[in-house]
Amino acid sequence: MSKFKFRTLEELRNHNPSVRDGLEPDKERMWRRQYCKLIQDAGVNLRVPQWGIAVGITLCHRFFAVKSMKRNDRFLIATACLFLAAKVEEAPRLLKNVIGEVERVRHSKDPSKQRDLEDPAKMERYREEVLQAERAVLYTLGFDLDVQHPYTMLLEWLGKERLLDEPATSPFKPLVQNSWNLVNDSLRTTLCLQFPPPKIAAAALWLADVMNTDDEGRHHSRMPQGRSFFEQLQIKPDELTSIADQMLSEYENSKLRQLAVAQGVPLPQAKAEAEARFGPSHIGAGGAGAAGARAAAGGRGGAIKAEAGAVKMEVEEEGEVKD
Repeated sequence: MSKFKFRTLEELRNHNPSVRDGLEPDKERMWRRQYCKLIQDAGVNLRVPQWGIAVGITLCHRFFAVKSMKRNDRFLIATACLFLAAKVEEAPRLLKNVIGEVERVRHSKDPSKQRDLEDPAKMERYREEVLQAERAVLYTLGFDLDVQHPYTMLLEWLGKERLLDEPATSPFKPLVQNSWNLVNDSLRTTLCLQFPPPKIAAAALWLADVMNTDDEGRHHSRMPQGRSFFEQLQIKPDELTSIADQMLSEYENSKLRQLAVAQGVPLPQAKAEAEARFGPSHIGAGGAGAAGARAAAGGRGGAIKAEAGAVKMEVEEEGEVKD
């Protein structure tokens, strides 16, 4: 069982080693998104299971929760975390293949910047750098590689509700895809440092359910209502709204939010949406634009899938992944 201690968002902000080291908060967020993107894209190309990719990103987040990105090469640490995670999830990849894919992804816009990995001496030097980074990660985390992820609980609930077998034409099919995509996109945040994975999965399910409307604006819900929701998914109201708020922050500058603003759609806090769904006595303080997200989705359940791509493009436009 992991010895990792969850932190509050306030604790993470007040004790961010990179920011304390002089890195501006906006740049810290951009750098974090860059190493997440590197692990995600390289992991996909290496055919590492998505939960293995999630473990790699979580290890990286945990490392940089106590170490500065100004003092530790984020891409080297990310490479080591991906290599480690693949082994942990029993999907090991050869280190030379991990290195090669990381180089291709990192310099996809300018292949001329890739290291000459055909040179045995350069490859060996790169291998040693990654292995040194791997040791740094292991010692920093106290050799605690027990990382759980939200996908387990998410699949259990979807399977229990028999949503995984829904036909493509089912109005509940988007709920499955959107909840999965929300969990994927949440990896770019520090939610995994704040909450146990089942709570993140519960919030993703709730948000996907909130936005599950068809082209005619009809809402199709499969979530339990009222107090039963919180009891079955074992999450507190204030936890729900905090997680939802941070999830939706990933779409703040994306086309999802831009569409809402252009159409004059208000983006109220999730509390108002949750009160309407579950009753004011069950909802605590907190905020997220859940109702606005559903409205901005234009009544189409596939919105999050499209927006996931928009966020990805946003990262690419912030600048090439480089030192």
